[in-house]
Amino acid sequence: MADTLLGKAVSIRALWKSYGPQTVLHGLDLEVAAGEFCTLLGASGSGKTTMLKVIAGFEEADSGRIDIDGRDIARVPVAKRNIGMVFQNYALFPHMSVRKNIAFGLEMRGLSSAEIAKRTGEAMELVELTAFADRVPGALSGGQQQRVALARALVINPDILLMDEPLGALDKNLRQSIQLQIKALHRELGVTIIYVTHDQEEALHLSDRIVVMDKGRIAQNGSPQELYRRPASPFVAGFLGECNFLGSGSDLWAVRPEALRPGPAGAGQRQVDAVVESVIFLGSVTKIVARAGERQITSVVGSGLIDRAPAAGSPLPFHADERDVLAWPA
Repeated sequence: MADTLLGKAVSIRALWKSYGPQTVLHGLDLEVAAGEFCTLLGASGSGKTTMLKVIAGFEEADSGRIDIDGRDIARVPVAKRNIGMVFQNYALFPHMSVRKNIAFGLEMRGLSSAEIAKRTGEAMELVELTAFADRVPGALSGGQQQRVALARALVINPDILLMDEPLGALDKNLRQSIQLQIKALHRELGVTIIYVTHDQEEALHLSDRIVVMDKGRIAQNGSPQELYRRPASPFVAGFLGECNFLGSGSDLWAVRPEALRPGPAGAGQRQVDAVVESVIFLGSVTKIVARAGERQITSVVGSGLIDRAPAAGSPLPFHADERDVLAWPA
């Protein structure tokens, strides 16, 4: 893998998919730029994994186009799509060594032994597994197995790389470590990645673009910063990060916990009067949980900015700058 991979652009148009009477993808449109890291984010049943399977060719769309670099692959067999795939359960061959697992896709393509050895060696070096080349998957840790799966997907020089909840089986610390490796590899190789997760923190960490899905539709599509700071709906605001919903009726507004600060409002600010329920010290930040009428609200403040923590049961006003207020039509 000495040459840098050049990821291909993906264009999805009017993609529909049903299982019997149940429609799971409702005419989806999506553009993914060449070399972009795009995450499909949603709860179980939102359609994100079905969409990935349709792109991969494991499921056939009822209608619509899937163009990779201008070529419609919607009816192209899986083996001819030149797509790399990484699954949550790794799907490694248990009786094969690391080297053999990674080389498998190249052997299926009929490459020469010399080319297979060269590219397999480069792929193992890329994911830092050269020392484990002759071990079988059962002798590896979960993180090492995931890196084998990643190398196997990358070694074929795919036009795009699809990843379906690839870190879901790992513990938190290992998951964060592999996230850093995936991000570094993406930067180095420039491959186009479409990644499925239900983990909002993972999506924010990894992505150039996040596609929030809900019931087979795209609720919003944009950069992590855009979706977090300017969510298009209360659903997106609540799904991507914590959010205080404070308005009602025609005055539907919300504010993120880090933008809601203790103290009375000044010019260009909104005020919320509340009663403190609990104060939680988290090291660099302190979380204040309070009750504003029937609503529970949360404020997150730098611990160094609080001289004395408010007592539970005490009244306390909070304020937010108008520029930080999220608002939508009723």
